[in-house]
Amino acid sequence: MLLSKPFKLAAMAALSAALLAGCTLRPAYQGTNNLAQKDFNLTYAEADSRLEQIIFQKIRFDLGENKAAPYKLDLNVSASARSLFKAGSQFARNEKEMKATISFKLIQVDTEETVLSGSRFAAATYQTSGQLVADKAAAKDAEKRAGEAAAKLVEIDLLHFFNEANTQ
Repeated sequence: MLLSKPFKLAAMAALSAALLAGCTLRPAYQGTNNLAQKDFNLTYAEADSRLEQIIFQKIRFDLGENKAAPYKLDLNVSASARSLFKAGSQFARNEKEMKATISFKLIQVDTEETVLSGSRFAAATYQTSGQLVADKAAAKDAEKRAGEAAAKLVEIDLLHFFNEANTQ
């Protein structure tokens, strides 16, 4: 039995619509449930430095924020650089490492009691070439990357704390 072309197209469109009826569009990196708004009642202390501000923004983006939360996250951040190789000259690139260390406290707001504390660190490498502006930019970028990596480790500690609190 031969079907007309318009009938074939209509049948294919109906079949496609039926197959795609269960599909939804959402951002690729968005989860099916929003854990940040559901499980984590966090507020944040004021940042004292540029690096602390970057880290607070990273954690706030990943875990969310609630201004009336029962817990406040306070942290101190330090960064230090070191050369990876002893041999170097003013004409060659030098490999360096930036280490960011985060000391954090999770404080219960109503009692001002510290319920979780710890220290995490991470490192990022960068190169210097003797050009002052480029070297400074490379160091700031490495500081940011190391800080964000250490922030992920702090997030893991916070997730563990909230997971334990929710199961008790």
